[in-house]
Amino acid sequence: MLPMLVPMLTNVIGGLVADTATNMAKEHVMDMVEKVVPPQAMAMVDQMVSADPNNPCSSMSELIGRMADPEDMEVPAMPAMPEMPNVDLTGAGPIELSCKVVIDPTTMDVSISRT
Repeated sequence: MLPMLVPMLTNVIGGLVADTATNMAKEHVMDMVEKVVPPQAMAMVDQMVSADPNNPCSSMSELIGRMADPEDMEVPAMPAMPEMPNVDLTGAGPIELSCKVVIDPTTMDVSISRT
């Protein structure tokens, strides 16, 4: 599951900051990620981003920033999910994540909390 965590996280966050219709500044989104994800976990995510040969970034913050930049053709807005041929999910059941996302339409501030 850990190899899937970083692409899933970057796809969700990248989708938020890359979609101009949402008008969310990447700084607001990354501020919320930093509030929710413990520093030890973020260090692990940064390590995995840095070790990924498919992107030139050394941290999650840099990756999200480059994903949100429409001029940056080296980093795609939505990275490909890795193949996991040796993972058997038969009988694993659904994976459920519970969180609450609140968006202030005036300031476009985003708040993410565990439920």
